[in-house]
Amino acid sequence: VDGEKLAREFCAAIDAEICIAGSINSFARIDTMFDIGPWTFTMGSALFEKKFVADGSFRDNLKAVADYMASK
Repeated sequence: VDGEKLAREFCAAIDAEICIAGSINSFARIDTMFDIGPWTFTMGSALFEKKFVADGSFRDNLKAVADYMASK
């Protein structure tokens, strides 16, 4: 199953607040979420696994994501 395609089609077809969860582990994936346009999305293990700031703490990773999203 192509998760991105499914998310795009689902968000386009459903008139409701949609939350997408899973595999948001890069700035490119964040951009994809903005493009798809769900009401919200979750992020979890990517922050603990230091996917955004390789040598950073959880806080460093969270701040990098928050700053990136604020710049959009």
